[in-house]
Amino acid sequence: HTRYQITRKRLSGERNMAAGSSSFQNPDLSFSVYRRFSDWIFLHSLLERDLPQSLIPSPPPKKSLHKTDTDFLEMRLIQLHAFTRALADHPGVRTNQYFRQFLYLTYEQWEEL
Repeated sequence: HTRYQITRKRLSGERNMAAGSSSFQNPDLSFSVYRRFSDWIFLHSLLERDLPQSLIPSPPPKKSLHKTDTDFLEMRLIQLHAFTRALADHPGVRTNQYFRQFLYLTYEQWEEL
């Protein structure tokens, strides 16, 4: 299975959700989490359930053939980036607990949801 890396900068005053810490972090640090395609699909289902009155952007389509094809993986990465950006730009999603957990929790923590 392919895991995709999500890297983002911590914002000033942002708490370290992944570590479960209540202390504030250095705003210059960036961090990464890893997600599989199925994690974006799961996030989408959580958001639709949690925000039933909102029109949630759709995730990229799943393709079952040639999953390891380099061109396919590069295109999927672009599509997942665009999908994640659309979610971050959505007023109801950007502050949603599930979206924030998706961006912050380690792979292992996310799998426990």
